[in-house]
Formats: sequence, C-alpha cells, structure tokens
Amino acid sequence: MRTINKEHPLMGTWVTEDEDSNLAIVISVQRGRFRVSGFTQSDGEFNRIRNVKWDGKALSFDSIVPSNGWRTLVVFRVGRDGCAKVDFTVFEVWKKKDVKPGELPAAWQTK
Repeated sequence: MRTINKEHPLMGTWVTEDEDSNLAIVISVQRGRFRVSGFTQSDGEFNRIRNVKWDGKALSFDSIVPSNGWRTLVVFRVGRDGCAKVDFTVFEVWKKKDVKPGELPAAWQTK
C-alpha cells in the first residue's frame, strides 16, 4: 500500500461547482491514508463514511445519511484543472406496481 502525501490535490473541503448542493465532503490524510467525512451544511448532520479506497487514480467511499438512510457510492477523481470529477451511485429500494405492461399506475394518470 502506498502512503498518501499530505499535499495531495484531493485534500480539502469539496462542494458542487455551483454550490447548489447541501452536501460538503472533507478529505484529509492521516497516517498516510485518506480520511473522509461528509456533512449536510444546512443542519450539520454528519454522514457515516465507510469503505474508503484509493486505487492511485480514484478515491471511493460509501456515504450514508443517518436521518433518512440514503446510501451513495461516491468516487472522486481530480482533473488536470484541479477540479474533482465526482460520480454518485444512489442505492434505493424500489417496489413493483401491479400494473399491466404499457399502463400507467393510477397515481401517475392525469384526469
């Protein structure tokens, strides 16, 4: 395992480019490894961060919002411009509706 430099470009507090999201991600280095925390800016709720992995190009981790259980796989990659390209994979439960193929569920139908 490679030791991470404390001057790594992923270090810092990250928010969306337009600052239109309520989420902030803080990335730091401790004992040569990435440490990640995430919080909701409006209420200060901290996310649970798990499975932090660095493959030499991308930093990935699972983020769970305790108040609602939302789970997201987050992958950070720093571009040459110094901005992070971030992929979010949202995990949610879906249910099957008892509707015939081609028909809309009753709640979606307009009158």
